[in-house]
Amino acid sequence: MDKDHPIEIIKPNLLLVEGKDDVGFFEGLIKHLDLNNIQIINVGSTSKYGDRLKAIRNSPNFKKIVISIGIVRDADTNSDAAFQSISGYLRSAKLPVPEKPLKPSKSTPQVTVMILPKEGEPGMLEDLCLSSILSDSAFPCMEAYFQCLQ
Repeated sequence: MDKDHPIEIIKPNLLLVEGKDDVGFFEGLIKHLDLNNIQIINVGSTSKYGDRLKAIRNSPNFKKIVISIGIVRDADTNSDAAFQSISGYLRSAKLPVPEKPLKPSKSTPQVTVMILPKEGEPGMLEDLCLSSILSDSAFPCMEAYFQCLQ
């Protein structure tokens, strides 16, 4: 799929993610929360957000169906640069640009950008998941196991 080949839109809320690992994580979360009106779109990589956003905008069902777009992107080394990158892709696709991460745009469709692990910090989804278990009593065992494997 590229900007010249529209993406088939079947649900009103779109969630764009970087890759298959992110798809798996968010599919599990959406299922756990029993949310049924979210369509996950695998962008493939950070460099492909621009083309995918244009393809979504060009979809025949875009104006009829879409009420919100969520974009999830890893901060990698710089969360501000990651947000600016997504903002540029949104402008190029002529879509609303939120003021900052996690602050929805005041428009239709509503656009929200989430930079992981959190605003102001480098990293990615995996860092967020790891931080959620750091205080677990089994964590030192897991860490020792991975050191042993090396």
